[in-house]
Amino acid sequence: MVNGVVPAYSACIEAFCPNDEDEVIVQTPIYPPLFKCVQSNNRKVVVNELKEENGYYTMDLEDLKAKITKNTKVLALCSPHNPVGRVWNKEELEDLAQICKENNIIIISDEIHSDITFKKFIPLASISKEISDITITLNSAGKTFNIAGLNTAYAISHNPKLLEIFKKVSQKRQINSINFFGYIATQAAYENGAEFVSQLKKYIQNNIELTKNYLKINNLPIEFNEPEATYLIWLCFKNTQLSHKEIKEKLLTESKLALNDGVSFGSNGYSYFRLNTAVNKERLHEALRKLSKAF
Repeated sequence: MVNGVVPAYSACIEAFCPNDEDEVIVQTPIYPPLFKCVQSNNRKVVVNELKEENGYYTMDLEDLKAKITKNTKVLALCSPHNPVGRVWNKEELEDLAQICKENNIIIISDEIHSDITFKKFIPLASISKEISDITITLNSAGKTFNIAGLNTAYAISHNPKLLEIFKKVSQKRQINSINFFGYIATQAAYENGAEFVSQLKKYIQNNIELTKNYLKINNLPIEFNEPEATYLIWLCFKNTQLSHKEIKEKLLTESKLALNDGVSFGSNGYSYFRLNTAVNKERLHEALRKLSKAF
């Protein structure tokens, strides 16, 4: 157990990238801490941009292979992916893992949104022993059950050597202990929360559909591809013909909405902003009405 997925990920960078010249591959656009932790550990970020076609994202494995060097030690996998909402299929994961295996790269798989999926989710380490041997999985009940404030997460690996290396760093950083309330809440969530998760997923899916219909009915020049997982929507504002700065200004000053800035997720986040739909329908309606005033 550890006191958070992000602290655990940062510890992984130190654990598996022992030298200043070591590199970590991130697949942008991506949850900002996955590259910020690399920078804070004074290691090099290597960007492998996802490919986008009509709002749907896939991995660019040819670009990935071209960017691997002798210093590449870790690949940060976001699965399901935040913010684009992809649930990677088995073939995608196998192809990715094969490249990492051939190049002695450790995969840190952030699977914190794995309970909020709308299609079959495959944990990376479950595919094969070979893949599990190069994988350390980070997860938490925090997102699904809204208990992030209890600072409780966990790191899993079938490879005892990886776990031992990780444990040494986590102990040094004092992130290997959790509070009693977090432990009990996590246990209660996983043992008794199945019906809650079922209802939660239905509510989120309805909110996503509500957002899609609202944008369409009101002819707003804003698009998104329905996510396969998570409660997050990756809104595309390209059809507004405005610059990223102008879009952000209109959101803040006219709509009074502080959406997550797409640029913070990587250089391919220009003209994108992230919307959280895990709110009650009244609050979501209010946000969409404010959005329509400006756009």
